[in-house]
Amino acid sequence: MADELTPGFDEVMAMGPHGLVRVAYTEWGKPDAEQVVLCVHGLTRNSRDFDFLARRLVNKGMRVVAPDLPGRGRSDWVEPASDYATPLYL
Repeated sequence: MADELTPGFDEVMAMGPHGLVRVAYTEWGKPDAEQVVLCVHGLTRNSRDFDFLARRLVNKGMRVVAPDLPGRGRSDWVEPASDYATPLYL
């Protein structure tokens, strides 16, 4: 269980309003867990806000995935700055 409690880090390319943007994410737990919880941080935060919660959920057998929204954490910034709006986050 100790390895499942250690966060893993990866990234995906996602389509933004003006092209692709690299979105990083943190994940905990077994990749084949039956239940997956997606945690999305607030506007000025990042994926590591969920470290404590993720450990609790992993102990219950869940997988937790938390992206760093564009411009936060390990994800890329986007240009133009006016793209930081609801369409980008969706």
